[in-house]
Amino acid sequence: MRRPAPRGETCAPHTGPMSDEQGIGERVLQAALAQAKATFGDRLVAAYRLGSLAHGGFSPQVSDVDLGLILGTLEPGDAAASAAIGAHVAADIDAPSARRVSIFYSTWPDLRHGTGAGRFPLVDQLDLRRDGQLLCGVDGREGVPRPTPDDLVVEGARFIVDRLTDPARDALLTDPRALVAAGVREASKAVLFPVRFLVTVETGQVAANPQAAAHIAATRTGPVADVTQAALCWRERGLRDPDDAAALLAAGLPPLYAQLAAGYDARLTQLGHPHLAQAITAWVTRLWPASTDR
Repeated sequence: MRRPAPRGETCAPHTGPMSDEQGIGERVLQAALAQAKATFGDRLVAAYRLGSLAHGGFSPQVSDVDLGLILGTLEPGDAAASAAIGAHVAADIDAPSARRVSIFYSTWPDLRHGTGAGRFPLVDQLDLRRDGQLLCGVDGREGVPRPTPDDLVVEGARFIVDRLTDPARDALLTDPRALVAAGVREASKAVLFPVRFLVTVETGQVAANPQAAAHIAATRTGPVADVTQAALCWRERGLRDPDDAAALLAAGLPPLYAQLAAGYDARLTQLGHPHLAQAITAWVTRLWPASTDR
């Protein structure tokens, strides 16, 4: 019987010279920036490198290429225009990263007053404040308020309910071999998305994948810790042993998602959002009925 990788194994993000694959990520970002300039013209006030290209841990196999845009004004067609930027880059560059361009946009006044206008979720506003790298324009992020831990928890819960609880994905999450066959992006995100949300509900902080995995390693042992460390390694090295990966997913996903549901149930009920708590618990119970038994 194969054994999982030892818990002491680490998969630190690459910190040396930029690899060819990481260079492709930067090339994609610069292409998106050029298209944004052409699309928005004088309305483009500033642009920022966000996400793992900014704070580290970029993986060409799985990471999005995140670009933050600050506009002078918002117009009704901005959402479609932002989507068109990504489509243009995907058509122009033949690389997986080119199909994963994420455009975040708003205005400085909207970000400073928390109107929610545009597309700039709180977690990405925090990324802008903390790690964003100015690509063009004038840096005005000092006026953007830091999201509160409570707000981050509620926004995370809404993301889970709106984006992750799709019944069409249930079969994939509950079939480890199918999840492995779907590729490293699907397999690693099935682990690291709930891990990062779990860290937020437990600490009130937003953590990148390496920091989130470190929190799990420091607070847990057993299948949840094992599959978290493995998923971090998959991002860097790929799925080298499908059988081991499937075994780790089979053992680790049910307790991981049960802990996610329990953590959000307690916190969301306290914050006055029981409907979100119930939706997350119902989803996890649908996936693994025995996992949420108390």
